[in-house]
Amino acid sequence: MLTGSPPHTPDPSPDSRGAGTGSIGSPPHTPDPSPTLKGGEGRPHPLAAIRSRAQSRALRLVRCQAGGESYCLDPARVVAIERADGLEPNAELGMAGAGDPGGQPLGWIPGPRGPLAVFSLAARLGASLLPSRGVGPVVIVDSGGGPWGLMVDRASRTAELAPEALLPLPALAHDPACGWFQGVVALPDRLALVLDLDRLHPAAAPVAAVAPPAAAAGAAAVAAPAAGGAPSPAHNGGAGRIVLFSTSPDGEAPVLFALSLAQVQEIARPQPLTRVPGAPPYLLGLVRWRDEAVPVIDLSLRLGGGPSFFAGESRLMIARGARVPQRLGFPVRTEIRALALPLPGRPSRERRLLDPSLVRGIFDLDAGTVFVPDLDRFLAPKRNPEPFTDPREESP
Repeated sequence: MLTGSPPHTPDPSPDSRGAGTGSIGSPPHTPDPSPTLKGGEGRPHPLAAIRSRAQSRALRLVRCQAGGESYCLDPARVVAIERADGLEPNAELGMAGAGDPGGQPLGWIPGPRGPLAVFSLAARLGASLLPSRGVGPVVIVDSGGGPWGLMVDRASRTAELAPEALLPLPALAHDPACGWFQGVVALPDRLALVLDLDRLHPAAAPVAAVAPPAAAAGAAAVAAPAAGGAPSPAHNGGAGRIVLFSTSPDGEAPVLFALSLAQVQEIARPQPLTRVPGAPPYLLGLVRWRDEAVPVIDLSLRLGGGPSFFAGESRLMIARGARVPQRLGFPVRTEIRALALPLPGRPSRERRLLDPSLVRGIFDLDAGTVFVPDLDRFLAPKRNPEPFTDPREESP
């Protein structure tokens, strides 16, 4: 039973699963599954609050697992971690009790001033994997409008972390339609998304659109292909050379891409990805690269082509924008070449279905047709882009 103050410190053990038996003394009386949230416009960014408390001491967060992924919560917003044996199920959900497509709670547990609504974290995030046992521990949180609960697979406190372990969420991974995440934390074994509880609650108001980051003035750019051939050299480190690579599935004719050598930061072996719920299909997840959380995309899929699958070995290419000072990664085939400019390229008549707004140019080499992706547009996209239509499908 919850009281006015936290009934106990959240379980610091590495595994806190729901178990046991029990029931509520009386059924809930017209519980409100959607208490009004306070705050919103003008409130300080939640990640800044966590950072400010961690400046003078080690950082500890509450870690939970749901839908096969790990997430972290600000411990200042966690009231308690309770067993779910006192949960009064929501009879209206019937057999679909693990999901809440309409923002309906799984059920209620007793609280100091009445029943508290409990929601499935996996279902709130739209995860395809639901809690393995259907019933797990309930994290009681307070997001400004009163306490409520999130059912997870397991919950615990993290080990002590340095304040620098808190990383900003890449703009490419931020979905203004939901805003479920406020940042990323580098755990010893992986990256984990930090939940924004104010935005996660079903009563949260829509998030206002945020303007994309402005391009950095004065930064060197990769010149688009001239009408008569391959790209001109970039006027920075790596000038005069391009990196040629492919993302085509094994066994298919390769679709070739080219970037300035100055844009390619590293070619590494594949790393475990942290998935981002609600992200578009081309965003495969996040990886930690040095001290950054870097979004990893399927380059072919982002450009309007088919998905990239690799039966054999692949590599992870980390690249940056020419003007936008951010990075992103994408899986590529192991056949990677660096070529000196100029090249005997020629304008291409390729009509392959690729989004022209994301390609700086197309030219032909003896090895095949080469596309020059515009990474700046990937990293600083329009919030409401015009839908891409294949010009071949337009009526005369």
